Amino acid sequence: MKYFFLGFISVSVLAGTLKVPIDLPSTKVLPKGVRNISFKGLAVNGSTKYSNSGESVGVGDALNTTVTYGDLISGQSDATKAATLENLIMDLGKSDDQILTETIGQVDIKASAYVPVIAYGLTSKVTLALAIPIIETSRNIIVGVNTINPNEVSELKNKIEEKSVVKAEEFVEKINSPIPSKLSEYGYDELQNYKETNLGDIKLVSKINTFENKINAITLATSVTLPTGRELDINRVADVPTGDGQIDVGVGLHYDYFLTNSITLSSLSQLTWELSDIVERRIPKNSKSSLSDDIDSVVVRDIGDSVLQQIAVSYNKNGFNAGVGYSFQYKSRDEYQGDKYQQERYDLLGKETFSRMHAAQVVLGYDTLSLFKEKKFPVPLRLLINQSWVIDGKNVVNDPLTSVDFALFF
Repeated sequence: MKYFFLGFISVSVLAGTLKVPIDLPSTKVLPKGVRNISFKGLAVNGSTKYSNSGESVGVGDALNTTVTYGDLISGQSDATKAATLENLIMDLGKSDDQILTETIGQVDIKASAYVPVIAYGLTSKVTLALAIPIIETSRNIIVGVNTINPNEVSELKNKIEEKSVVKAEEFVEKINSPIPSKLSEYGYDELQNYKETNLGDIKLVSKINTFENKINAITLATSVTLPTGRELDINRVADVPTGDGQIDVGVGLHYDYFLTNSITLSSLSQLTWELSDIVERRIPKNSKSSLSDDIDSVVVRDIGDSVLQQIAVSYNKNGFNAGVGYSFQYKSRDEYQGDKYQQERYDLLGKETFSRMHAAQVVLGYDTLSLFKEKKFPVPLRLLINQSWVIDGKNVVNDPLTSVDFALFF
């Protein structure tokens, strides 16, 4: 009996962004009636990312910002108190853009996925597969503040007490702990580290071998991703969901060129459509911060569609497997619409959701398929180890990803 590799299941570890491919492209499908059960294990640390400008920064870079005297004024919900505070600051000879403190934040994210994949050769040209990811995520977050001039804070506190503008102690607390204070005011969960395990987005895949001869092969792959993972919690800062809450539909074209009996040049061109849905979101008040106490439970969301282009060369002989690949991905900006607030504020939700990624990967492995066919090994098995690196991009996590794939054919 002839067995083939099945390398087309990609797993979403961090929802809502582009993911590094963990498989090389391949046109291969399973023979009719052959089943394949594989277990994929992935591990990724999310400590750094490529920003909107393409620079490598910390995942919690958005928490590193400045607090100006103007921010203190605009942070007042009462117009009369805001005006009084503005006059007081002017009396001190301070300008709106003068920096009073700097907030400091660090976020470390870890995700491990354990993905059983069940595949079946429906015909000699059609293979169906089901991937069910179980994802363990953890988030560690640290925030602090660097007061530029403590004497100015003390002077401001004394003036506030003198004028009875606002409660002085409460006001100073907001200066010394601006992020926790604002989170509490807006009704967010208290900042704390967490670790949890959730179901990810289940994926249904089909591969249809449309053409094959001794030199070339073409396979059409389609996929539907179901919203079974945990969605974004709007009450958490820097949340790590395991799903994006809506249905994805993908179509891809695999092409193989058989350079020799053991060396194959491969490519994959894939397009993924993100279907629009209704979500609950906190609507930003301005472009400087995404924190807000304004909540709209009926936001129309359309996540940006994405494209993937992947090329690879692989070697397979006497059970030894090796391959190298390169991929480019592009995702368009997310769109949000609502009626509760001004549309300009909904547009801020899509800020920095455009992304692109250049990645490289190396795959090494061994299988017993040829030994099984020669009746020298009792079971047809395969073990692959993949290492991927993001080499350039925008608005994507750039930490390396390691995955292990163990498969049994029967």
